[in-house]
Amino acid sequence: MRRFSIWALVFLFITALFPVGASAEPAKSKRLTIELSGQFADNKDLILTASLKDVKNIKGNWTIKWDNKTVQEEKDSNKATFSFTIPNSKMHLQVHYLEISYSGKTKDQSINGYRKLKLEKKQSTPENGNGDVDSNAGNQQNPSSTAGNEQNPNATAGNEQNPSSTAGNEQNPNATAGNEQNPSSTAGNEQNPNATAGNEQNPSSTAGNEQNPNATAGNEQNPSSTAGNEQNPNATAGNEQNPSSTAGNEQNPNATAGNEQNPSSTAGNEQNPNATAGNEQNPSSTAGNEQNPNATAGNEQNPSSTADNEQNPNATAGNEQNPNSTSGSENNYVTPPATDQIKLGGPLPKTAGLAPTGIFVGFLLLISGSLLYLYFQRKQTL
Repeated sequence: MRRFSIWALVFLFITALFPVGASAEPAKSKRLTIELSGQFADNKDLILTASLKDVKNIKGNWTIKWDNKTVQEEKDSNKATFSFTIPNSKMHLQVHYLEISYSGKTKDQSINGYRKLKLEKKQSTPENGNGDVDSNAGNQQNPSSTAGNEQNPNATAGNEQNPSSTAGNEQNPNATAGNEQNPSSTAGNEQNPNATAGNEQNPSSTAGNEQNPNATAGNEQNPSSTAGNEQNPNATAGNEQNPSSTAGNEQNPNATAGNEQNPSSTAGNEQNPNATAGNEQNPSSTAGNEQNPNATAGNEQNPSSTADNEQNPNATAGNEQNPNSTSGSENNYVTPPATDQIKLGGPLPKTAGLAPTGIFVGFLLLISGSLLYLYFQRKQTL
């Protein structure tokens, strides 16, 4: 009995040291698959995330080894994911090995995971350390592009976006040098492929014409106008508003030179097309007559009056106020009205001119009579 008790104590002691089901070997614990996500590219850092699937309430240690050397660790982690980075400076060999391991436990069991990867670069030329076999030095993405061209394999040196364009042309593959937007345009033409040099907006216009493709040089707005005519395509040189007018006529296409408002008037007549030279307001009046088209020279207000008569159209020369008076008579009509037709304030008859003389003679007779009467009266008294 005593011998049995001793062996029982030994068994309990061993069981306490080595619990049933426990094992120091990873194979006897639950092995989990480690999934990886991230990116691996030449000349860039290796950024990855390791994940354990379908586990909860874990606690354990993450270990990352690069070429059999531990580079990152995280102990007592309760996360099922672990992100890590391998600097590009550590990727100088042709072949590298990456090891990811996890060792931990859940509430009721121990768990572990392990994954090993072999990372191998493509064979490159001796002078090229960028990882691309056929790439020129400095070109990490395209094997056939020229040096400095990272995006397009066939582009010329300095052209990063279009593979066939000339040097300095980043956007259009067939454009001439210096033309970035249109593939077939001449040098310096960025917007229109067929425009002449210096013409950026219209492909067929002459040099210096940016808006109209067929306009002559210096004409930016109208394609067919002559040089210096920006608004009307058919106007002569210097005429910007009317296409058919002569030079210097901006408003009326058919007016003579110097006449801007009326197309048919003579030179110097801006308002009436048919007026003679110097007459700006009435088309048919003589020179110097600005208001009445048919008045004689010097008569500006009445078209039919004689020279110097500005107010009455039918008055004779020198008579400015009364249209029917004779020459030299400015105030009186030719024939005075009859006596019975005299109105208050009108002219007196010619006989009325003797009244002052009659009064004077009567006054003399009255004085003479009075003196004679006094003389004879005194004589009788004596």
